[in-house]
Amino acid sequence: MDITIYLENKKIDRDYNLALSEYKKRISTWCNLKIIPEKNIEKITLKKSAKTYVVCSQKETISSTDLADLISNLNINGFSSINFIILPDRYILMDSWKSLNFAKDMDIEYFAVSSFNLEGDLTAVVLSEQLYRAYTIINNITYHK
Repeated sequence: MDITIYLENKKIDRDYNLALSEYKKRISTWCNLKIIPEKNIEKITLKKSAKTYVVCSQKETISSTDLADLISNLNINGFSSINFIILPDRYILMDSWKSLNFAKDMDIEYFAVSSFNLEGDLTAVVLSEQLYRAYTIINNITYHK
Protein backbone atom coordinates (compact mmCIF):
# COMPACT_ATOMS: atom_id res chain seq x y z
CA MET A 1 0.00 0.00 0.00
CA ASP A 2 1.25 3.47 -0.90
CA ILE A 3 0.08 6.15 1.51
CA THR A 4 0.69 9.84 0.94
CA ILE A 5 -0.05 12.57 3.46
CA TYR A 6 -0.29 16.08 2.02
CA LEU A 7 -0.32 19.13 4.25
CA GLU A 8 -0.27 22.84 3.56
CA ASN A 9 3.09 23.97 4.82
CA LYS A 10 6.37 25.23 3.37
CA LYS A 11 8.30 22.68 5.39
CA ILE A 12 7.75 20.45 8.40
CA ASP A 13 9.07 21.52 11.80
CA ARG A 14 12.26 19.65 12.78
CA ASP A 15 10.80 17.98 15.88
CA TYR A 16 7.66 16.87 14.04
CA ASN A 17 9.84 15.61 11.20
CA LEU A 18 11.75 13.39 13.66
CA ALA A 19 8.48 11.88 14.90
CA LEU A 20 7.24 11.37 11.33
CA SER A 21 10.50 9.66 10.40
CA GLU A 22 10.08 7.26 13.30
CA TYR A 23 6.54 6.29 12.26
CA LYS A 24 7.59 5.97 8.61
CA LYS A 25 10.29 3.53 9.73
CA ARG A 26 7.89 1.57 11.95
CA ILE A 27 5.27 1.00 9.26
CA SER A 28 7.67 0.53 6.33
CA THR A 29 7.14 -3.24 6.63
CA TRP A 30 3.49 -2.83 5.64
CA CYS A 31 3.31 0.29 3.48
CA ASN A 32 5.22 3.05 1.78
CA LEU A 33 4.42 6.29 3.64
CA LYS A 34 5.23 9.68 2.14
CA ILE A 35 4.60 13.02 3.80
CA ILE A 36 4.53 15.93 1.37
CA PRO A 37 4.40 19.53 2.59
CA GLU A 38 2.91 21.78 -0.07
CA LYS A 39 3.16 25.55 0.13
CA ASN A 40 -0.17 25.87 -1.71
CA ILE A 41 -2.39 22.84 -1.13
CA GLU A 42 -4.61 23.91 -4.03
CA LYS A 43 -1.84 22.96 -6.46
CA ILE A 44 -1.59 19.26 -5.59
CA THR A 45 -2.44 16.71 -8.24
CA LEU A 46 -3.91 13.40 -7.18
CA LYS A 47 -4.20 10.11 -9.02
CA LYS A 48 -7.82 9.24 -9.65
CA SER A 49 -7.03 5.58 -8.89
CA ALA A 50 -6.14 6.37 -5.25
CA LYS A 51 -8.70 6.62 -2.46
CA THR A 52 -8.56 10.12 -0.99
CA TYR A 53 -9.54 11.39 2.45
CA VAL A 54 -9.53 14.91 3.81
CA VAL A 55 -8.33 15.00 7.42
CA CYS A 56 -9.77 17.86 9.39
CA SER A 57 -10.99 19.00 12.76
CA GLN A 58 -14.63 19.66 13.58
CA LYS A 59 -15.68 16.24 12.26
CA GLU A 60 -16.22 12.87 13.90
CA THR A 61 -12.95 11.19 14.84
CA ILE A 62 -11.97 7.76 13.55
CA SER A 63 -10.80 5.07 15.97
CA SER A 64 -7.73 2.90 15.41
CA THR A 65 -9.86 -0.18 14.79
CA ASP A 66 -12.08 1.69 12.35
CA LEU A 67 -9.01 2.94 10.48
CA ALA A 68 -7.66 -0.63 10.39
CA ASP A 69 -10.99 -1.82 8.96
CA LEU A 70 -10.96 0.99 6.41
CA ILE A 71 -7.44 0.07 5.22
CA SER A 72 -8.29 -3.64 5.08
CA ASN A 73 -11.44 -2.95 3.07
CA LEU A 74 -9.54 -0.74 0.64
CA ASN A 75 -7.01 -3.56 0.12
CA ILE A 76 -9.81 -6.06 -0.47
CA ASN A 77 -11.45 -3.70 -2.98
CA GLY A 78 -8.26 -3.35 -5.01
CA PHE A 79 -6.95 0.04 -3.88
CA SER A 80 -3.17 0.20 -3.64
CA SER A 81 -2.89 3.93 -2.87
CA ILE A 82 -4.41 6.20 -0.25
CA ASN A 83 -4.09 9.98 -0.08
CA PHE A 84 -4.68 11.88 3.14
CA ILE A 85 -4.96 15.63 2.74
CA ILE A 86 -4.62 17.71 5.88
CA LEU A 87 -6.41 20.98 5.27
CA PRO A 88 -6.37 24.19 7.29
CA ASP A 89 -9.68 25.16 8.87
CA ARG A 90 -10.30 27.88 6.30
CA TYR A 91 -11.15 25.14 3.77
CA ILE A 92 -13.27 23.11 6.15
CA LEU A 93 -15.78 25.80 6.95
CA MET A 94 -18.73 25.58 4.59
CA ASP A 95 -17.06 22.58 2.88
CA SER A 96 -15.17 24.93 0.54
CA TRP A 97 -12.49 22.24 0.01
CA LYS A 98 -14.90 20.49 -2.37
CA SER A 99 -14.32 23.26 -4.94
CA LEU A 100 -10.51 22.90 -4.91
CA ASN A 101 -8.94 21.57 -8.13
CA PHE A 102 -7.83 18.27 -6.62
CA ALA A 103 -11.35 17.55 -5.33
CA LYS A 104 -13.22 18.06 -8.58
CA ASP A 105 -14.69 14.86 -10.03
CA MET A 106 -13.35 12.76 -7.15
CA ASP A 107 -15.14 10.78 -4.48
CA ILE A 108 -13.45 12.19 -1.38
CA GLU A 109 -14.46 11.39 2.17
CA TYR A 110 -13.32 13.08 5.34
CA PHE A 111 -12.71 12.35 9.00
CA ALA A 112 -10.74 13.67 11.96
CA VAL A 113 -7.92 12.13 13.98
CA SER A 114 -8.60 14.45 16.90
CA SER A 115 -11.47 16.58 18.09
CA PHE A 116 -8.90 19.28 18.90
CA ASN A 117 -7.91 21.91 16.37
CA LEU A 118 -4.30 20.88 15.57
CA GLU A 119 -1.67 22.46 13.34
CA GLY A 120 -0.91 20.58 10.11
CA ASP A 121 2.46 19.25 11.30
CA LEU A 122 0.99 17.81 14.48
CA THR A 123 -2.00 16.39 12.61
CA ALA A 124 0.43 14.58 10.29
CA VAL A 125 2.20 13.06 13.32
CA VAL A 126 -1.09 11.98 14.93
CA LEU A 127 -2.30 10.49 11.63
CA SER A 128 1.00 8.63 11.16
CA GLU A 129 0.68 7.22 14.66
CA GLN A 130 -2.91 6.16 13.92
CA LEU A 131 -1.74 4.46 10.73
CA TYR A 132 0.90 2.59 12.72
CA ARG A 133 -1.74 1.50 15.23
CA ALA A 134 -4.03 0.42 12.40
CA TYR A 135 -1.33 -1.72 10.80
CA THR A 136 -0.47 -3.36 14.14
CA ILE A 137 -4.17 -4.21 14.54
CA ILE A 138 -4.37 -5.60 10.99
CA ASN A 139 -1.27 -7.75 11.63
CA ASN A 140 -2.29 -8.87 15.15
CA ILE A 141 0.72 -7.23 16.78
CA THR A 142 0.57 -5.80 20.28
CA TYR A 143 0.85 -2.04 19.95
CA HIS A 144 2.55 -1.34 23.28
CA LYS A 145 5.67 -3.41 23.93
